[in-house]
Amino acid sequence: MEKIITRNLAGLTLCARYAFMPNKLKYCGPSNERTLFDYAASGLVDEGLVEMLEKFETMYPYLKLIAKANKIKDPFDKRVVEAYWLGNSLLNKVEMNSLYLSLLDDHHLKKRLNTKIFNELIFKIPIGAKPHHAFHVLNIFIRTGKDKIKHTLSTMQSCIITVGRVKGVSNTDELTVEADSLDFQEGKIIVTYRERKVRYNFFNQKLIDDIQIGDFVSLHWDFTCDKLNLNQTNKLRAWNQYHLNLANLTI
Repeated sequence: MEKIITRNLAGLTLCARYAFMPNKLKYCGPSNERTLFDYAASGLVDEGLVEMLEKFETMYPYLKLIAKANKIKDPFDKRVVEAYWLGNSLLNKVEMNSLYLSLLDDHHLKKRLNTKIFNELIFKIPIGAKPHHAFHVLNIFIRTGKDKIKHTLSTMQSCIITVGRVKGVSNTDELTVEADSLDFQEGKIIVTYRERKVRYNFFNQKLIDDIQIGDFVSLHWDFTCDKLNLNQTNKLRAWNQYHLNLANLTI
């Protein structure tokens, strides 16, 4: 236990919340979604959780990159986790060359993507790309987890972390939310708002207690990961729009 005591426990739990749904869908990480959900729901942390999260081949290199750029020893520090999934000022410390080398050496994107797509991607680094989850989803049109197929507008919308405002809470496992959504308009991807049903309960457990109408929540693959305060909501929307603007340069 000596190693784990030095870690930011809240960051590990938060990371598990966001990593759960793509893991359940078999897109990323080891095949053990029930254990990962139990970690996220209980808040208990041990080296087993660390080992699971380190096997997410897209997420973990970005966490290491952000941590190193900010001289933070633990890639699962809560500030680092929030920078990647939601967005914060830590992203601004990542230098262009460091992001390029990570895409090349850690993500192996030059081998995974054709030359045209790779060149379009690295073109966005000097004009402002940051190691945020939305950058990867919206600007790399071929998924880089286990399911290496092209993204559609629907899968991009599901894969990025979006904001939902709670409009109704059911007695079962669903929330009704007004959710940030993606749409095409005049050849560009834009953000619109749609009402939809999302899950907030798996295995008879909830990650969030006391959800109220009017609350802002974060969504990943139509699952409710966390409750957001207004500052987190604004940052997530801003960073999503920032990288959506970059994506539209090649649409």
